[in-house]
Amino acid sequence: MFKNTFQSGFLSILYSLGSKPLQIWDKEGLGFGLTKFVDDHIKRPQDEDIQSNVLEIGMNIQSTYITCPADPSATLGIKLPFLDML
Repeated sequence: MFKNTFQSGFLSILYSLGSKPLQIWDKEGLGFGLTKFVDDHIKRPQDEDIQSNVLEIGMNIQSTYITCPADPSATLGIKLPFLDML
């Protein structure tokens, strides 16, 4: 996915402030705000502390999660030496 991309410094694969933060991600669960159980959801609520949209993934990790890349046969191809999760 990123193997032919110039990689220097930081490479962002998830940025909740963007218009489509899960564009390259596969979403498993019941979808954006459509919940069967309270803990099964993926939402983009407004966070009051930082006054911005955030990504909220339900607590049931067996049924609600995101994976990247969306295509399970693809690879990210990231060559940078460190993984930084913010």
